[in-house]
Amino acid sequence: AQTIVDQYGELQSDNAYIFRSSGGSGAYNFIPSFELRSDLMNWDVYYNSIYICNNIIEVLKNTSVSIDESLKMRLIAEATLVRSIIYFNMVRVWGSVPLVVEKITVDEAYDHLRESPEAIYNQIISDLIFAKNTLPASYTGGDVGRLTRYAAAAVLAKVYLTLDKAADAQKELEFIINSNQ
Repeated sequence: AQTIVDQYGELQSDNAYIFRSSGGSGAYNFIPSFELRSDLMNWDVYYNSIYICNNIIEVLKNTSVSIDESLKMRLIAEATLVRSIIYFNMVRVWGSVPLVVEKITVDEAYDHLRESPEAIYNQIISDLIFAKNTLPASYTGGDVGRLTRYAAAAVLAKVYLTLDKAADAQKELEFIINSNQ
């Protein structure tokens, strides 16, 4: 399945070629003409994913169940990182979007209007810095492959490059390179 970033990112560039064998549906004919198709947008899927991340964060912060504090913070940081990636994809395609960083009800959703891209990017950067400072450098055993501080730094570098902040991006990329991870 294609994401909105695929559809409105590389597939529109000369870095990618859309190959269809005979009998193709033509579903991606809109890409070269830069059409934004509402039937192919996943607005509801993205906000459902944000709801799940916000719910995880809230449940972990307010749980009465005994859980190791470092594990709890790691899981909160993972959900925060995932939420920041979702918002990063959304703001690059739609610009202003509603910014929801807590679990809300359907009725409360009507109170969340679109925020400026600057506000969205500020939240993304804040979330990524939190994730970078909270997540471990590496994992062992069955946890290998989970999100690390270097994953957060890589996304943060891409955000900085998107915002034309090359010096900030360079610091994040050097952080990754110098880690030898």
